[in-house]
Amino acid sequence: MSENCDPIKLENIEFCATDEIISGISDLEVYGAAISDFKVIAAPPKLDVATNFEEAGAIAETHTFKESRGFHKIQIQADSGSVENTQLGEKSNLGVQNSLTGAMRNNKKTKGYLRYYKNTPMIFIVREKTGNLVQIGSQNCPAYIVEFTGNTGAAPGDAKNIQVIIRDAQPYFAPDYEGTITQFPAPAPEPDV
Repeated sequence: MSENCDPIKLENIEFCATDEIISGISDLEVYGAAISDFKVIAAPPKLDVATNFEEAGAIAETHTFKESRGFHKIQIQADSGSVENTQLGEKSNLGVQNSLTGAMRNNKKTKGYLRYYKNTPMIFIVREKTGNLVQIGSQNCPAYIVEFTGNTGAAPGDAKNIQVIIRDAQPYFAPDYEGTITQFPAPAPEPDV
């Protein structure tokens, strides 16, 4: 075994019993961008660089984009989305599959979006209801839209949506993103005639 396998100082993992915890993701703040739109993609520090566990679980820097590019906002239907992390692999080669699932409106705009991005390597940022931002995908292990299933509903009150699954495979849990969310520039307003 290598001599320098313990770069992070040992810490206790304790929590306060009075912490207020809320589950779920914000239906208003899911952001996506194609890997090709970025100039620089930030990442969590390598384990031999991180000085504590919190630093190892976060991306502190802000991603930078090519000119006129940025994240686009996606609306997920309320209480339909979650981020899940699942261990992959065998001992000595363990990784994590990070998944974002949620329902989007079943309309022509969503259909066009899914058609356009269905095979595109991407990064997604998701705001949890706690306020934290979580990132799915990275430069070397991008996220993909791996499944979508549309439903028109059969009766009044039935869901009419498209269930979407976005997934990556990383060496780590989906990290917290602490940088700024740069959205693509809004189109210039039409001049008054």
